[in-house]
Amino acid sequence: MPKRLEFEWPNGRAPLHKTIITVHAIRKPNLLQSVTRSPSISKLPNPITIEAKVYLSNHFVSGETIHLTLPEAEVTPLIEGQLLAIGTQKAPVCTQVTLVPADASDHALWLEHWDGQITSND
Repeated sequence: MPKRLEFEWPNGRAPLHKTIITVHAIRKPNLLQSVTRSPSISKLPNPITIEAKVYLSNHFVSGETIHLTLPEAEVTPLIEGQLLAIGTQKAPVCTQVTLVPADASDHALWLEHWDGQITSND
């Protein structure tokens, strides 16, 4: 059973837990079905759902499947296979998300020093 995470804007909160996930699928949820299951989705502008596997984490199990619904603008552009860093609070709340820089050769070191801020792959 995948872990379902809900997105909230950080509002000054630093991540309690930091995780790198590998994106496997990106979907636009069917809002009528999604609102029934998770009313908070209706509050997100242009939501997408990311299905991913845990790559590296100080909280989740490596290989665990995660479903994260968030505003598309938080991770644009995004393609399958990319690495994302997510910062989480108490489950199931994700408050930070950013692309892992393409030039980060030591992912564990990068994650250790990531402060939850958005990075750029430019």
